[in-house]
Amino acid sequence: MKNIKFIFSFLLFFLFLAVLSGCENETYAIPHAFVTIDINPSVEIMTGEDGLVEEVNALNDDAELLLFETDFEGKDLGEVLDSIIELGAELGYIDPELENEIIVTAEADDEEKTEDLERKIIARIQKFIRKKTIKMKIIRAREAASEELLQKAAELGISVGKLKLAYFAVSLSEDLSLEEAAKMSVRDLNAIVKEARREMKFLKEEFKDLYFEIKEELRTCLFIERARLINEYIQAAPDEVFANFMTEFVDAEAIRTAYQAYWNELSAYEPEKASIPDALQKAKQELEEQIKELLNNGSMKEKREAFINLKEQLREIKEQIKEAVGAEGGFRGLGNMRFRHLRELNKIREKYAGVFLELGIDLDELEEFVLEKIKEEFTEIQERLTNEFQKKREELQDRAREHQEFLKKEREMLRETRKKGKNKGRD
Repeated sequence: MKNIKFIFSFLLFFLFLAVLSGCENETYAIPHAFVTIDINPSVEIMTGEDGLVEEVNALNDDAELLLFETDFEGKDLGEVLDSIIELGAELGYIDPELENEIIVTAEADDEEKTEDLERKIIARIQKFIRKKTIKMKIIRAREAASEELLQKAAELGISVGKLKLAYFAVSLSEDLSLEEAAKMSVRDLNAIVKEARREMKFLKEEFKDLYFEIKEELRTCLFIERARLINEYIQAAPDEVFANFMTEFVDAEAIRTAYQAYWNELSAYEPEKASIPDALQKAKQELEEQIKELLNNGSMKEKREAFINLKEQLREIKEQIKEAVGAEGGFRGLGNMRFRHLRELNKIREKYAGVFLELGIDLDELEEFVLEKIKEEFTEIQERLTNEFQKKREELQDRAREHQEFLKKEREMLRETRKKGKNKGRD
């Protein structure tokens, strides 16, 4: 009997070890997951088909410094979470002596997977901060969301995490509405975000808005020029050209009148540009110059305190700028999206698509018909605008390359500042 009890206890012990080992080595292989981690640096993580990390992107300037010269592609999500928190502590974004906060957003293709993913992420963070004796409050995205966001998520019938992903997708896509995004799968939304992020991967965070401004300017010019050429052709063409579109009740003059009205409204549209107040722009530029000067001259020891003060001042100025012009992605200002001018132009087009529909004419078909007639002129404009865009894109690439060395120095300074803080604590 004693032998049986001994064997049973022995088996239970090894079962316990197996369970413990499973917990220690729990994987996070959830395909097409979307995760954001906010510890002031805001980081976006997306997994691929195999559940391993495919993309890790900086969502603000601090995150750009945090992720500088890192490569997490193909790694387990749990390992990446550990590394990001470790880097946050190493660079001084997390202070072991103070109460820190981390906001976690997790979203997968269905509710069950989302809950499982969130549970695993929180458990992994808790395990890591216990091991490193870091004081940290873990906050779920829905707990940190504003009333406005909660209402919008409820209105669309989606979670706060999916709303956040949907806003990112809409802000990166010129022809996607929030309502359409809310109906899409996490996998498809991730695909939109990944493609757009890769397109501008080479850019410093603050250049990204400029990149999208340039891109929207190209698309807006093309939209307007296309309509202008079509209208000029329609107004000058003889009646018989429109034979396939005319009916007993609709003649060529009705087509000309309707398209002219459309063109008049398009050409009258004047986009309002959100501009940074001069005082804030000047303060930002001066602080950035001071930081560059500090990193390029003087001893490391003399720089530390001044560097910390300047970085804090710059952060405050950037927050004021965001408040003044609105922030991208929807989590600061729900109405502020990229490509907003193109969206306004498309609203005008939708209005006149309805006008033409009342005439029994498909506006798409009419425009495609005319574009065949003016293909050479339109192609010439397309090529000119595309070349202009490419030139501006290359200029941004050059600026981004120049900035790499500055980022490297700034990161080294953050490390040195953190080391000095640790040494002071020991003294």
